[in-house]
Amino acid sequence: MDEAFHLQPHTHVSSKKVVDVGGIRTMVYGLEELPKRCKAVGVLYLAHPRLQNYMYTEYLAHELLSRCREAAVDRSPEADQRDLPATNTGIEALKASRPHVTRTDSHTSRRHSYTPWTNYIAVTFDLRNHGSRTLTAQRSLDWEAGNDTHAVDMMSIIDGSTDNLLLVMQYLPAVLDAQLRNVAPKWYNIVSGVSLGGHIAWRSVARNKDQDIFAIAPIIGSPSMRTLFEDRLDQHRQKTGSLKNTNPQCQYLIPEPLKDIIARDDARVFDMSTDTHVFIATGEDDALVKDSYSHEWIEHFKKNGGSPEYVCQEGVGHVCTNYMVTRLAEWIVRITSG
Repeated sequence: MDEAFHLQPHTHVSSKKVVDVGGIRTMVYGLEELPKRCKAVGVLYLAHPRLQNYMYTEYLAHELLSRCREAAVDRSPEADQRDLPATNTGIEALKASRPHVTRTDSHTSRRHSYTPWTNYIAVTFDLRNHGSRTLTAQRSLDWEAGNDTHAVDMMSIIDGSTDNLLLVMQYLPAVLDAQLRNVAPKWYNIVSGVSLGGHIAWRSVARNKDQDIFAIAPIIGSPSMRTLFEDRLDQHRQKTGSLKNTNPQCQYLIPEPLKDIIARDDARVFDMSTDTHVFIATGEDDALVKDSYSHEWIEHFKKNGGSPEYVCQEGVGHVCTNYMVTRLAEWIVRITSG
């Protein structure tokens, strides 16, 4: 079985800038690595899992940015050599690799600089009731941990954090205007996340009125929260041996008003535009966010002309693996290299 995601020894740790966007402490990675001019910038918005904080997606940001830069360079036939300046990053003294590479012209022996068509930055923050934004830690737990309001709490955290992400997406260009003015004429907004963050990636399309999301990449997320909660409730009932899906306690765990909220955005996710690029990564043995939750959506999306990238890793449970991250980075470069 593949290992859970972790930073690789060769990973370049990107620059980090902390900004305040609408009262949300937002971390931006890779700004210093951007060239003065480039054709496009891919902005990776990353949402962390439940019971984690922004540090999880900070590591993911470093790994994805490093791999995207390497993959972007590898796709260029012009790139023969790479400048790999060593730098002490403070995290196991990782070696730094910049997206800027050099090549030698065979006719003139002159060295020319080459910058990938698309450069990348990453953005993350603590989700609601997580990390520095925790108000009541109990409300982030599930039914098994004794939180009877798990469904309401989790969905409100998902929807609230999705709205936060869209707010950051809308205002970040203005916040960074002085630093990024005239850097690139084209921006690709890509939303990804793991587990709770994967659900947010799905929901971002449903709640995005401006239609400015280029791609989503949910890792162990579900396009149907109704399916997830119904299955999770059934598992809880079987474990406790005291719940039936029709009794009052069951109705309390998933209140009718919550079902209406879930149904509305589930429908929007189900009918999302096939113009949106979609990457889905799941574990075949995941019992918490099952691979099967995505099957109906995938078939519907394909039937309407969409072409999602679908990775179901054998022998893997509820975990984001290095393999998933590698595939995601390759996919990001592929869809942004047009």
